[in-house]
Order: sequence, then C-alpha cells, then structure tokens
Amino acid sequence: MPALLVAEQLITPGQARVIDARSPFAPLATRFEDDGHTAYFYALDFEDEGGFAVADSMLIYNVRALQMPHQPAKLQIIWSTDGRMSGLFIDDYAHAIFDFNRKRGYCRSNFPHAGEVWSVDGHDWREPALKRLFADADTPTPAQSNLPARL
Repeated sequence: MPALLVAEQLITPGQARVIDARSPFAPLATRFEDDGHTAYFYALDFEDEGGFAVADSMLIYNVRALQMPHQPAKLQIIWSTDGRMSGLFIDDYAHAIFDFNRKRGYCRSNFPHAGEVWSVDGHDWREPALKRLFADADTPTPAQSNLPARL
C-alpha cells in the first residue's frame, strides 16, 4: 500500500511553525511544531470525546545543534493508507514515524527515551517501521538531509 502525502511545506528551522496532518481514515493526527529553538513531532488522538490527547512526542531537532541552521527545507508528513501510521520527512529523509496500532514512536534522536503508555521501550529508530509505513510501495531511497540524523 503506498503512503499518502497529507502535508508539505517549506520550513526554515528556527522560525516558529505548526503543521498538522490528519489521518485520512482514522480520528488521529500528527503535528510538527518548531517553537524557534526546538522542533517536535506529536501523535494526536481524537478517539476520545471532547477533543484530543497528545499520545506521544519526539524531538526532531535543536536549532543550535544543526549543521546549517536557518536553511529552508522541505517538510512532508505522510500517512499509511490505513491511516494508522504517520511519518515525518525533511528533505526526503525520514526523521520520525508514529505507529498508532503499536503505540510506538521511532525517531533519529531517540528522545525522549521512554513513555508511560506509548513508546515504553524508547523511541529508537528502526528501519522495519519505515518499511511498514510504505508496505507494498516502491519507495525511493531517502536523500541525506541537511539536518543531522542524530543530535
């Protein structure tokens, strides 16, 4: 099943920005947020009545740690076609994935290290998660990003 591009914007790390991407088939969403200093990717759950809950969050970058801060980059948020996995790509490089079925986040920074309900084993990156996101799709090899894989 090919993944679905839900959000795509040009961002500049260090400039405050919020980008939301709702699941096409489930009451879920993911959010990228750069507050000017750090950027996080959030898993949002709308399955409970009365709004949404932040299910998990992962550090994407710290602006001061970037090799080329303030350089524009293409940000994409994609969803699996079943609407239960979402991935964050910057300049065609996978930085983070949420798997709502497994209640697990995977990111290059592996931060924060563990949660109480989600990602109890940590957020360490696992290539099989990327393969599940693009299951049965012809996926191009991601290009290297100007953002470091590990901070």
